[in-house]
Amino acid sequence: MMAKLSLGKEDFFLVPLLIASAAGIAYLGSKILRAPEYVIQSEKIPASFHGFRILQVSDLHNRCFGKRNEILSGFIRAHHPDLVVMTGDMVSRDKPQLDTVFSLAEGICPHIQCFYIPGNHEQRLRPSQIRDLEDGLRERGVRILHNQFTKIYKEDKFIYLYGMEIPLRYYQFPRTLQTEAAYLIPKRVDELVGPCPQEEFTVLLTHNPLYFPAYAKWGADLILTGHVHGGIMRLPKGKGLLSPERTLFPKYCGGVYRYGDSLMAVSRGLGESLLGTRILNPPEVVSIVLQKNSNTDSI
Repeated sequence: MMAKLSLGKEDFFLVPLLIASAAGIAYLGSKILRAPEYVIQSEKIPASFHGFRILQVSDLHNRCFGKRNEILSGFIRAHHPDLVVMTGDMVSRDKPQLDTVFSLAEGICPHIQCFYIPGNHEQRLRPSQIRDLEDGLRERGVRILHNQFTKIYKEDKFIYLYGMEIPLRYYQFPRTLQTEAAYLIPKRVDELVGPCPQEEFTVLLTHNPLYFPAYAKWGADLILTGHVHGGIMRLPKGKGLLSPERTLFPKYCGGVYRYGDSLMAVSRGLGESLLGTRILNPPEVVSIVLQKNSNTDSI
């Protein structure tokens, strides 16, 4: 015989308390900064870059950590990066608060070289807002990559750093056939940023992780992206619930992924956009450590 479970009156007072406690834990766990570290090994990484640290900042969405972002900039500096990259959506399109990203840049750039690429929110700003944002970043020492590349040197060796800004239509994931016009393919990546160097280690900054196969086939060794906000709510086994395009259980939502010989690190971001919340989904700055390796095995 199955026993019946019954609750006394005193037990019902515990239910709101448990719900409030769970909500509090979820809320606090979504406010504390974290910095997951991923070690990337490749035989293409020059020996002088062994231990080179890249900190990726993504999807700030106007958020401020402490007065003038002092907590966030201090958190970044405490990890002693050699390079900081901002991979888009540092402001929100509806109410872009430029001072939040400017104050962050002021706390970083006097100490560390920093690069920025636009996300879809910046692409939707008015031309005057884009000009104010980018002029302000440049004045504070941030270099902007509009479908451009640069060489990052250490001693007499270098790696390539590419920044790619994909057209807004590629943020609308096609529900039908993946045609060339609707779905980003390697040929289009090549048209946007030029051919990928084959001999040197190449890092590609781009905002949207959806097109990982195209980035990998183009030839990038390491891709740094964001956009998905960790899926808004973190589920078991590292899964996310929802993408900004309202797609359930997005394939690439946070962590490191492999396609052939290429790796992609997806930042869960720092700010809040869709639904204005993060659930069991702490804001993060991604820490990438490069290591010279004699073979092609990596993370």
